[in-house]
Amino acid sequence: MKSKLKNNIEESLGKAFDLFRQGKYKESKDLLKKLIPLFPKNSELHGFYGTINLQLGDFQVAIDSFKKAVSISPVQPELLFNFAKALEKLNKLDDAIFRYGEALKINPFYAKAYAARGSLLSNKKEYKNAFLDLSKAIDYDPTLFQAYWNRGICLLKLKNYDAAILDFEKVIQLQPDYHESYNGKGIALRELKHFDEALICFDQAIQLKPDYHESFNGKGIALQELKRYDEALICFDQAIQLKPDYHESFNGKGIALRELKHFDEALICFDQAIQLKPDYHEAFNIKGITLQELKRYDEALNCYDRAIELDPNEYRPYSNKGNLFDELKRFEEALICYAQSIHLEPNNNSFIYGSYLDVKSLTCNWEDFDQELEALLKKIEKRERASVPFSILSFIDNPKIHKMASEIFIETIYPLKNLVTKAQKKHAHQKIRLGYFSADFHLHATMLLMIELFELHDKNNFELYAFSFGPKTSDPFQSRAIASFDKFIDIRFKSDIEVVEISRSLEIDIAIDLKGFTQDCRMGIFANRAAPIQINYLGYPGTLAASYIDYIIADSILVDASNREYFSEKIIYLPNSYQVNSSKLRLSSKSYTKKELGIPEDNFVFCSFNNCYKIKPKIFSSWMRILNRVKNSVLIILVEDEIAKTNLKKEATIMGVEPNRLVFVGKLPVGEHLRRIQIADLFLDTFPYNAHTTASDSLRMGVPLLTLKGDSFASRVAASLLNALDLGELITSTHQEYESVAIKLSTDKEKFTGLKSKLLNNLKTSSLFNPTLFTHHIESAYKEVYNRYLDGLLPTDLDISA
Repeated sequence: MKSKLKNNIEESLGKAFDLFRQGKYKESKDLLKKLIPLFPKNSELHGFYGTINLQLGDFQVAIDSFKKAVSISPVQPELLFNFAKALEKLNKLDDAIFRYGEALKINPFYAKAYAARGSLLSNKKEYKNAFLDLSKAIDYDPTLFQAYWNRGICLLKLKNYDAAILDFEKVIQLQPDYHESYNGKGIALRELKHFDEALICFDQAIQLKPDYHESFNGKGIALQELKRYDEALICFDQAIQLKPDYHESFNGKGIALRELKHFDEALICFDQAIQLKPDYHEAFNIKGITLQELKRYDEALNCYDRAIELDPNEYRPYSNKGNLFDELKRFEEALICYAQSIHLEPNNNSFIYGSYLDVKSLTCNWEDFDQELEALLKKIEKRERASVPFSILSFIDNPKIHKMASEIFIETIYPLKNLVTKAQKKHAHQKIRLGYFSADFHLHATMLLMIELFELHDKNNFELYAFSFGPKTSDPFQSRAIASFDKFIDIRFKSDIEVVEISRSLEIDIAIDLKGFTQDCRMGIFANRAAPIQINYLGYPGTLAASYIDYIIADSILVDASNREYFSEKIIYLPNSYQVNSSKLRLSSKSYTKKELGIPEDNFVFCSFNNCYKIKPKIFSSWMRILNRVKNSVLIILVEDEIAKTNLKKEATIMGVEPNRLVFVGKLPVGEHLRRIQIADLFLDTFPYNAHTTASDSLRMGVPLLTLKGDSFASRVAASLLNALDLGELITSTHQEYESVAIKLSTDKEKFTGLKSKLLNNLKTSSLFNPTLFTHHIESAYKEVYNRYLDGLLPTDLDISA
């Protein structure tokens, strides 16, 4: 009898298997459904029934069947494997992982189980554990191309891009038509910044599967990295056409539109991405950046907060929120955000360490300053993206480090090789066409210095074009600037490529960048070669370390044999000083007195009207030693931030100086600021970042300035100005000498009176405030570099004779 039953079940099972192999799953299921009640303890029947339902998509029925089968016979690895598959289909991932584990306990060499569990662990973002499982799967069965694919994805997530490429190439070897492997390889190459190779891979994936939206998206991102935004937009649109609910492509399209300065369209795209995926923190973050560019700060802040709420472990929104608070001068909040960003990602490569120290400097918070600066400099020496170059200028007097920081920034953000560099046709114009590029064609320190140069340019020999990417205002300096130029072009909402096309269409001969790496810079314009000759002038006191910037305008004090090697540009040496100046500025009718500032009439008044981020611990210590030696004296400092005031008072107290001897003042309109300077007796310069426009202001108003000359451009600017005024006795080279001269001048009335008289006399004859003479010199420089270009000669150092 038992034998007959056994024969019947084997015969029925055989028939069910035949139907299953023929794809007749329902018929096979119906047959088994009749058998199971007859043989309820048969694990094979329950297991097979589960497998059929798994194939039919009846996953819960499959799970119930596998559960019964396992309870009868718990040591069958294949049964446990299929059980896990069914659990996986219903997204019961932890249960599935457990069942794969049970299968592997029975069969430790079960490659498919390792591969399946590894894939699940990868989906759960447990990439390290997933990598281990997938590696075992490959060890036990090197033909499992899907395991290579999944391991490649894990390696992408673990940022081991070279290893990921090897896995994707193995997939291609095993399965040449597997389009996803080309896509994965393209992503890895893109992350390694091998953009051209990445594009080839994305195109191969698209060729294999023309409707593969992910590769169009990946190609779009690579084109963005190459600054080819118009082409990127085409790819994102193609991806969206193929998959209209693909949130990532809406986000990518928004980024491309933002880079092209189409801000309103970009915001629409980010909103579409968020509508499709309400928890899409990346879209909230980049939307916040866009809103911040538009000065819509409250909305930007809301976006950053939402991004953080959605993913508290993502460091980027904290960085961006810190930037916003910094821009709003909410420095303590900025500091908290930067610190949190660094905590979440200690290897943060968004130049945040410099921003963190910058904000501390803006509040004169010098706690752990030396240690933090040392750590920052070590990162730069290791070529890490630790700080934007501008911040470094005020941290350390080391032109080698300054150049290194600029090189890192250029390589990362504005590399020539990744941008449009079409050759320009050589034009020989009767009038040299000068293009001045700046965000500061308005009431700004740059215009205070340059406005008369624009007005005095020889219109018979030069055509002047302003490329303005700063605010549109109604102030008199912008009106004067507009009147000075043959053409004043508003490029705020034009992309770098569009600006380059405008510049080339106008056949600009010489492009003069007045921003460098300062706030609101547009270096991408020059990386695309806006003109055949490109010059770094005035805005950034140091090298840009960019191969596409041909010259920097300087003088023999700023750049000499000791620091020449730290400039990538060729040097145009102007006579006297590199700094242009207006001959006169409108002064306020209001006069200021010591009494108004609470200063006793018999006190000697030191001052420093530099921005407070330039005040560093070592120079402040020198100031306090000077005050300690000069008893009846005070120091006027331009500080508006209350926290900075508190910190400076605390530091003064520690050094034995009564805090009330520090007189804090705020910013004033230019005419009033100049009048207020006259209250002071001696301007104490900052180090290593000297006063620039403020130094000229002080000297113009007859107030001597004492400087400490260092090794870098930024630490020699005041020395350049003093040299032009023949006041070398106010240039020192050590902190000890700086303090000694300050004490001598403030305690020796006769010596100080003589020095002041010399300054006032020299102002009458010096070239420093003679813009007519300066214009002649700089125009000579422009003619010389232009003629060299026309003669086919390479840029070289030029010494413009007086």
